[in-house]
Parts: sequence; structure tokens; C-alpha cells
Amino acid sequence: MPPSRRHSACAALGLGTLPSTYTGSSCQANHVHAGHGFAPLTSTIDVASHAWPRLRATWGILHAQLQHPTMFLSEAWVDCWLTVFGRDASPLLWVARAGDAVVAMALLVRRWERRGPVPVRCLYLNTAGEGADSVTLEHNALLVQPGCEDAAWQALAETLHSLPWDELILAGGDIEAAQRLRHMFAGWPVHLDGRPAPNVPLRAVREQDDGVLGLLSANTRSQLRRAARVASAVAPLSLHEATTPAERSAEWQELSRLHEARWRERGQAGAFARPRWRAFHERLLEVAPQNTRLLQLRVGSDTVAALYVLQFQGHVAFYQSGVKHANGNNREKPGMLLHTMAIDRLAAEGLEEYDFLASDGPEVRYKRSLAMQERVLWWGAVFRPTWRSRLVRALRALRTAVHSALQLAGR
Repeated sequence: MPPSRRHSACAALGLGTLPSTYTGSSCQANHVHAGHGFAPLTSTIDVASHAWPRLRATWGILHAQLQHPTMFLSEAWVDCWLTVFGRDASPLLWVARAGDAVVAMALLVRRWERRGPVPVRCLYLNTAGEGADSVTLEHNALLVQPGCEDAAWQALAETLHSLPWDELILAGGDIEAAQRLRHMFAGWPVHLDGRPAPNVPLRAVREQDDGVLGLLSANTRSQLRRAARVASAVAPLSLHEATTPAERSAEWQELSRLHEARWRERGQAGAFARPRWRAFHERLLEVAPQNTRLLQLRVGSDTVAALYVLQFQGHVAFYQSGVKHANGNNREKPGMLLHTMAIDRLAAEGLEEYDFLASDGPEVRYKRSLAMQERVLWWGAVFRPTWRSRLVRALRALRTAVHSALQLAGR
């Protein structure tokens, strides 16, 4: 997009006027321009709907070069997200180049939100900020060519400083993204909350004669073996995976039914009741069947648990599940049984990791009981010292002080 068109588009979206390029630090670019050593980075920002069609393949190449690439932020994930949420979110595509070569990319999503009575301008990194139908981004990172990390983050910082926002929000960020934000905005208030993301190294599972059971605690092993005996007394246990389009459609509907039934028992609606969440994943299932897997645990012909997992290269992420009501029998653990059977199958396929993803509620306990290790993913925000941000923080401090005073007065 020429500078005049880019400036007009940004102004129409409430961004003001942007310089056509930002000249940041340099990165080692021998792999980009052989023999030319260091090359300066320039960065541009464009409306994603205009730039994505010509740059999506480049995004995919950079994503695959991440140290631990996952389905989140893959080319297919971003393309589906832009299709379902792009019109309302109006994201921007930030691109950094060394010479003519693209070495870093990110989406920037702008959204007005309310903090009590105060409207604030939020800026999200990558596919987040879509509102109530959020598809929950995890493993969020800057896509950057190896060797260009410092220069790319510096160039992004310069771009971010030029944009109008009150809160810069990180959703599901990796440790580097969290640390870089703290460094980039040192001196400004930054609040980041870490959530554990348990996972199973599948190489370790392959080394066990008993599969994943051989890596679990004696108590968890005992519970799972008892649950398998209870279920097998009714009918044979089997793990089924949908392979044909018809099977995938049927198993997706069954997963939806089981998931929503459990949430209705709690008096709430589940994820499948959110129209755009469902539209996003149904599109992802259609365009990326090699990356989206549906598995079921069956007792005879009866489906008692269902899983939806996302696979990218050797990484498999448990994304959603549905479990049949256990009728108050705590010995039945169909969800946990399905996880263990899925883990053993995925390990046998030579994959690398089964990731339970981040949790901050009671479910983290059962995930930890099935996992061998965990990483931390980060949610939070940088608070720019604008009048809106200051007012929000002042009101929060006042509310905390009043609450504390009322507690003291009630003693």
C-alpha cells in the first residue's frame, strides 16, 4: 500500500497519521543478503484485510521457524480468525523487513473496552480481542526470523509507541513475549499473570512399557485402572478417531452435544453456544483437517467422552472436550481415560508433546495429575500513562481501599 493510502486507512480507523517506515535496530542478515552483514530493519503497518492475501505464505514460513511452533498463530489459524472476526476487529498487520526480506510479523487488534465507567483503547497482540466469542489464543509470540529477535522487538516497540492506546494486552504469551514487554515499557505499569500449562513429553511415554500410565503417580494409576475395569465390565473400551468428512462432522456434533449437556447441568452455556467461536472452529476443521483431530472413547457403541485436539508438527494441544454424565459415580473417569488413550496413540505416532494448555481454575489439578512437566503462559497488560489509564487505576485503588475499610469496620 502506498504511504498516502496507508495513512488514509489508519486515520479512518482512528489511528491518526503514521510514518511510512520505522527504521529500527539491525539484525544479522547474512542469511537474507549474503555477504552484506547487518541490515537495518524498516517496519510498515497496514490494514490486515488488504495485506494478508499477499503475505500469508510469508507468515506461515516465519511461524514454522519459531522455536516451538504450535497450531496457534499458524497460517490456517490466522486465516480462519481473519475470516470470522476480521471485519469487526479490523486488525492491522505489522511487518518488519531487512532490505526486501520480511523478518518479523504480528497482528495488532484495536478494541474499545470499558473498565467500569471508563472507555479505554485496547491494543491486542495477534489474534485476540475478539470479545465474548474469543477462541482463546495461547502460545502467543512475535513471529521473527532467528537472529533478528532484538531488532524486531525494538522495531515493534517503536511502532507501538507511535500508536494511540491505553492498554497493550498480551493474551497467552510465551515467556519471551512477557519479558520483552516488561523491558520495552520499563517505567510504565505492567501487570502480567502467569498460568500453568501442564504437558506430557511423548518421548518419555514411548520409553515406558505401560505407556503414559508408567509415568503417573501410583494413586492416579490406580484410579485409571479401576475406571477402565468398571467401564470394561459394561462393554469393551475402544478409542475411535474420525477420518472421513462424514465421520468428522458426526463426531463434532457429538462433542458439541456432550460438552453443552455438562454445562447445562451447571446452569450455564458452553463454548459451542457461542456462534462465532463455533464458526471459527468449523472453518478450521474444514480447511485444516491434517491439523484438527477428533477422538472418542467408546464403551461398546456408546460414546462416553470426546476430544478435539490441534496438531502442528510434533505439538498436540488439547483444546476442547465433552464427557458423558457419570451419574454420581466418582469411579468413572471417562475424560481422563480418553486422555491417557489418546496420549499413548500420539506417542506411538512419533509426536513430541501433548499440551493441556493453560488453566487457572480447578481443572488444573486433573491436568497436572496426567502431566509430567509444565510451562507458564502469560496474560496481562501494559498501562500507558494516559488520562484514561490513570483514571482506571485510581478508581481501582479507591475501590480496594473502600473494600478494605468496610472489612475493617465489620470486624
